[in-house]
Amino acid sequence: MCGIVALLGPVDRGTSLAAAQQARAVLAHRGPDGEGAFQAEARAGLTVTLAHRRLAIVDLSAEGAQPMTRGALTLCFNGEIYNHKALRQALSARGVIFRGTSDTEVLLALIATVGLPDALLRCNGMFALLLWDHHTRTLWLARDRFGKKPLYYLHAGEHLLCASEIKGVLALADALALPSARLVDQATLASYLADLEYETGSTTFFRHIQRVQPGTLIAASSSPGQPVALHSSVYYQLSPAGCPLVDGPAADDQFRDLLQSALSLRLHSDVPVAASLSGGLDSSSLVCLAAGALGRRDLQTLSVVHPQSPACDERPFIDAVLQHTGLVNWQIDPLSLLTPERFCRFLDAHDEPVGGASVFAQHALFDLAHAHSLHVVLSGQGADEVLGGYHGATVLAQASQLLAHPAQLFSLFSLFSLFSLAAPPSLRRPRQVLQSAIRAQLATRAPALYQRWLRLRFRHAQRHPAFFLRALAPPPFPLDPPHARAFDRRSLLHGYLYRLLVGTSLSTILRYEDRNSMYFGIETRAPFLDYRLVQHCLGRTVSALVAPHTGQPKALLRRALATQLPDKVRRRPDKVGFAAPEDAWLRGPLRPLVADLLASSAMRQRGLYNIPRLLAGFQPGTPHRLSPSLTADSYTLWKALNVERWLRHHRAVL
Repeated sequence: MCGIVALLGPVDRGTSLAAAQQARAVLAHRGPDGEGAFQAEARAGLTVTLAHRRLAIVDLSAEGAQPMTRGALTLCFNGEIYNHKALRQALSARGVIFRGTSDTEVLLALIATVGLPDALLRCNGMFALLLWDHHTRTLWLARDRFGKKPLYYLHAGEHLLCASEIKGVLALADALALPSARLVDQATLASYLADLEYETGSTTFFRHIQRVQPGTLIAASSSPGQPVALHSSVYYQLSPAGCPLVDGPAADDQFRDLLQSALSLRLHSDVPVAASLSGGLDSSSLVCLAAGALGRRDLQTLSVVHPQSPACDERPFIDAVLQHTGLVNWQIDPLSLLTPERFCRFLDAHDEPVGGASVFAQHALFDLAHAHSLHVVLSGQGADEVLGGYHGATVLAQASQLLAHPAQLFSLFSLFSLFSLAAPPSLRRPRQVLQSAIRAQLATRAPALYQRWLRLRFRHAQRHPAFFLRALAPPPFPLDPPHARAFDRRSLLHGYLYRLLVGTSLSTILRYEDRNSMYFGIETRAPFLDYRLVQHCLGRTVSALVAPHTGQPKALLRRALATQLPDKVRRRPDKVGFAAPEDAWLRGPLRPLVADLLASSAMRQRGLYNIPRLLAGFQPGTPHRLSPSLTADSYTLWKALNVERWLRHHRAVL
């Protein structure tokens, strides 16, 4: 787990090294345990420089230092290869000699033996990497299957600038005097402010800075007198063919075995491992499974609590897990850290606007881990996307059944009536089911009409605006990912989960978690994103994922771990979703910061904000549709605060 930098360009070695070192310095938080650099001549007049900051998790010795060279290959690597021991054994049987015990050395030897694409497919892990091939004079960029680890780049003619975080790319651009790096991608900003999907494909909030997409390889090469050419290829795609349908009790056993295997691999470390414990079903499942079936009684747990905000506080469920497992638990109230100065540092660390106050609550969790010298933390990220944990999954599961059996329309509506008092809000509105079914069918069968509907949504956001979106470029609405329609044919629920995994939801939450954790030099591991588990879950039936009669989400996880979880957690019907009291924070500790921003002439002169409307965020209001912890006005106020601080700190140019 580290910070990586690469610069390929027509600059002399001294200038290239100084620029890379400057970028590496702004990523020092990602790797407090060491640094290194590598240089080579890509061709006459073109230099490649790799730089690295190290967070030592596996093989703490100097043998794990990077950049690491083997033959003609030099690797700059960020992440973990969880199955590195099995891969090492297989390579040793083929006569490969190793100097140390790091997973980096295993990955480099594997690439040298079977080639880059095949090597990545054999890895069970999370990673972003930069690989220089001296023989072919090619710089390779790659990310893991689901994009757990980040990698950004800016391609400007003969210059290619790469880094783990956008701030690293900007540092390279400043060193090379490339001011266009700070231009805002107005369409992405408009999507964010209009509450549409804004994190899609390779785009970022900066017009010329892109993300390497998950499961993707990019080869950068050049010829004399020609700009650097980028050639992108996909080495992994989630598809129905890779997720064959399975069902029944044996399949539940298989799920439990896969989850246990994924968790066991992610518990291997040369430093202590802790676990996030929110009190929700996902983190509780990992903690109970680790302490129970895997016997890890030494596992420490970390929790965020909100004593002054009962609607967001999950201590009764946290206590149930602790009583069940007997594990050590550390707790933090984010309010104890919440000052305007600390909040600004938090926003600045993310490089792009963030979506809600829960992201700061997560930031506080990793502050707690850092205070206890814990450098690896297990998280439940990905479970909602894989197992159908969001409310939309419940609605689409019912819509899937409706489309599969239209004759049951009357009985389905009768079922809603029978369970209306006990069911979650999404099940109390049969109209939502019909709307979801129609919308999904439009996206699949009439994409032009669906695009028109999205544009209507964008125009609707401008009727009573908190933001003057006409001042920005309109957002280009994303096309469906490659296998969306094939998963739609399996069911609307499968199509929905697929889009969450390879579209916007997962990408966004992983970005938040990476910046929050790596700000403190902490590695996070997500067992629910083990590719074997993801493929298994997308091969389960609708009724296996969402209980058909009650609409209970994550039915598969509840069944498979029935004997592992305390009943209080396993049977809980609500989902807090790591909520935070955003409204109270904005009108409380953050009030001076927000007031200063709203009163500033710079903010008023942008022509982007409706200041009177935003000022309403200081007043109590009706709950927002997304959460009882915020109001419609506080939600827009949060976004304005994010955007304005981001524009100022990064000197971004609209």
